[in-house]
Amino acid sequence: MKKMIAVLIVMMATPVFAQKMSMGFLTGVTTASQDDVNTLIKRADIRGGGITTRSLNRRPTFEFTGYWQYELENSNLAFQIRPSYLFVDEDGSRINTAERYEYFVSGYTLFPIAKMYLYEKDRTRLFAQAGIGWGFVNLKIDEGAAGLEASAMQMGSQIGAGAEFCIFGENHCLTVEGSYRYLEFKRMEIDSVRSPISFNSESGGGTARGISNPTFDVGGEVEIDDRDLRTTFSGFIGLIGYTYYFE
Repeated sequence: MKKMIAVLIVMMATPVFAQKMSMGFLTGVTTASQDDVNTLIKRADIRGGGITTRSLNRRPTFEFTGYWQYELENSNLAFQIRPSYLFVDEDGSRINTAERYEYFVSGYTLFPIAKMYLYEKDRTRLFAQAGIGWGFVNLKIDEGAAGLEASAMQMGSQIGAGAEFCIFGENHCLTVEGSYRYLEFKRMEIDSVRSPISFNSESGGGTARGISNPTFDVGGEVEIDDRDLRTTFSGFIGLIGYTYYFE
């Protein structure tokens, strides 16, 4: 019985693997805005009397992604497994000192994607795609002697469209994509801490509060203004890359 099942699986899979499989690699940027982290940078600048680190909004979040795709035979539908790596970083120091002030947001996503080809002609293919998946984010903060690392995991979704231009032959295609992803991390858990951070309120005496946790237990929530600190990978995504279709 097991042998029969194995033979059936091979018979069913062979046409798909032989004719409808592709893989691709893409790179680009995402317009994710890290508002809470930018607030921390602004307040550290006030507390420290000036730091050279600037807002994370000065640069985009870089994204690198790959995918493995299977098209349904005699259909305009395809399905992907798509992992991605994202990061944005700002590094600087306190003016006139060697104290380091760095804010680094990075993470991974894994999205199953459903894809529909809307137009195919002269080695050009237009498509729309959407998916629901998972994301993991890591936040690293260095403020002089103080430091903190935190992480979170969350589900999200994305939708978009794109085109393939197989100008180098039917198997080698230039791919461009534009999408919007919703992936919010509303609760960050502490992974490690160094010289716990505790500051006064910005509204009191012109000082600026940073992380507002009353305690810094590993596994506890990171707080700002007595609420959960948030990070995000939500935003518009622009990607360009290469797709290879197997024979």
